[in-house]
Amino acid sequence: MPDLAAVTGPVISCGGPRGVVRPSNGGTAALGQLLAEVTATSFAAAAARLVLRPLGMNESSFPGTAAEFGPRAVSCYGMDLTGLFVPVPAKVCTLPAAGGLWATALDLARLGAGWASLLPAGLARYALAAVPGSGGGELRAGLGWFLTPREDVAFSSGALPGSTASLLVRVRDGRVLVAVTTRLVPVGLIHAHVLRAWADAAR
Repeated sequence: MPDLAAVTGPVISCGGPRGVVRPSNGGTAALGQLLAEVTATSFAAAAARLVLRPLGMNESSFPGTAAEFGPRAVSCYGMDLTGLFVPVPAKVCTLPAAGGLWATALDLARLGAGWASLLPAGLARYALAAVPGSGGGELRAGLGWFLTPREDVAFSSGALPGSTASLLVRVRDGRVLVAVTTRLVPVGLIHAHVLRAWADAAR
């Protein structure tokens, strides 16, 4: 795993003026580096101590090499030019804080159900409150979660070659839904199905 500066360079560019929230992988990586420096450990060790273990996410980790996945890792797939599914080799994200979490669906559900218990109540509210000017278009962001346009569902999603994962939490009652795929699927399609199902159930 290379040092962050080896990936981003010594300075991370800013996508907008100060005081405007623009969620990005680079920004998340910088926060991960800050966490590592404040705790005087690696990001993976700090995340395990502060988040994974307290929430019982015992099948989750931020591996440094593909060899750490072990035989239980799920195989992911892509499509070749003939339309056949082919395995995609497991890869490690060079920005662990932004895309390096390997987890089971159950552990992601534990994260969705228990994240607020790790924070003082005031900070948890900020995580779910859209920051003015955040995101772009219909995207909203709090200081911790992305939010749907109506700000009634918080979500965090990620995609790598051969896989997609999405964690959604309904704000009013904390209901959690996790969707994981073993091939690259547009996150927007997943969210559209979930939000429609939740809307139908509320009628």
